[in-house]
Amino acid sequence: MRRETLLQKMRDLMMRTHRDESGAILMLCFAACLFLFMVSLIIFDAGALSRDKVDVQMAADTAGYSQAAVKARAMNMVAFANVGKRTISGIRNMYYTQYPSYMSWLDGQCSRCCCGWFCGCWNACFNCIGNWISLVPIFEGIDYIFFIIGRIAGDTLTDHLEALDTYQKEMVEYAPYWALGEAVIRGVRNGANVVTTFPMPDNTTYGKLPLKKDTGFPAAVETCLAPTYVWNPSSPGSLLEWQRNFQELKNNSVSSPNIASKGPREVVSIANSWTGCFLGALLPKEAELSPPYYLTATGDSGEAYMKKSNIIWSYRFNEDYAGQLRDNYDAVIDKDYSTNIIGLPEGGVWSMARSEIYYKPDNDPNLFEGPHAMWMFHPSWIGKLRPVTLKNEDMPVDPSDMWSEARGLAMKQAPLFGVDMGTMFNDLLYMEKVSRGMDGKIDGKEVLDGIAK
Repeated sequence: MRRETLLQKMRDLMMRTHRDESGAILMLCFAACLFLFMVSLIIFDAGALSRDKVDVQMAADTAGYSQAAVKARAMNMVAFANVGKRTISGIRNMYYTQYPSYMSWLDGQCSRCCCGWFCGCWNACFNCIGNWISLVPIFEGIDYIFFIIGRIAGDTLTDHLEALDTYQKEMVEYAPYWALGEAVIRGVRNGANVVTTFPMPDNTTYGKLPLKKDTGFPAAVETCLAPTYVWNPSSPGSLLEWQRNFQELKNNSVSSPNIASKGPREVVSIANSWTGCFLGALLPKEAELSPPYYLTATGDSGEAYMKKSNIIWSYRFNEDYAGQLRDNYDAVIDKDYSTNIIGLPEGGVWSMARSEIYYKPDNDPNLFEGPHAMWMFHPSWIGKLRPVTLKNEDMPVDPSDMWSEARGLAMKQAPLFGVDMGTMFNDLLYMEKVSRGMDGKIDGKEVLDGIAK
């Protein structure tokens, strides 16, 4: 009897528990909260990774733009120096033929004066006698002799030409190092641990500024003001400069000495100043120092673009990428991944950018395109960012070779910023594989534009 009662009570308790639905919502809320908590963790971790990716991309863009800005500034300074060379050569070369032409005129006046008393050439006599009485031909002759000696032996203006030429040479050689230093500093300040680039400044083909000094007699003539219009029809402004310099020469000449109606000021000829440029260019020093630098990267070829641009890689290291961020989910999700796969990023995020120096077409009123266009005497270069590769752009250098050259600087920077070299080595392998896609292929296989570019 007692046993049946006990069993009945247990049966009633189980039935009552089965019919009682109180607390079910609480269990559902608990499950939902657990799910939302897991989603929040995923969003937080993904947000941290995305933030680092945005920051490292900003570091790459900043580094690239800074590098291009420094190179553009150097290009403009070389163009300014071209203007300085042109001005020095143009002004002093005007003088070469002025004294001989003056003496030729004076000789003609004196020849006419021989029969002036009978032929009525009184004006020629006054010019001949007036100029010789004032000793202008002698003083001007002495000045001309010293001018020629100074040009051959070297004078102050020659020293100025040499200083400008040395400045241009050093700017072409060292500006890429200056630009690289600026890129690294700006990239690190914006959150990257490593910033590297291609081409490196010591790359003999692409590392220097795309400039070359012209040589020979025509090059020296091109520097002079007047023939600039002949060699470079896109610079009519040089004619105005030529006219201003000639007027300065004329104003500094002796005018109408004594009873003469004409003197050197009235005799000097702008046409003679033009021919003086050719005579000045014959001197060895002039032919060596005065030629301008011209552009070696023209057209739309991949070769030209590479000479005017830099590819930048930036990297941020975070040890949590290979540790805590991965281990957060081990308690609730099976570990179905491996961190030992060679070629996958493990401890950091990479990003790439590309910058170039650019001469706006609006700043170049060219009549003729080419390396000797208006930019040589018109400093208007700017730096800008551009896509890493353009559609149908032929890369003149294999992407693997680009990365091989840039990798050395990355490995040197990494220890300075506390990057674990073991992790860094694996991430370098990953970036090497990704960099191969710049030419549209990875391991010889075609890849999508979005991946490669």
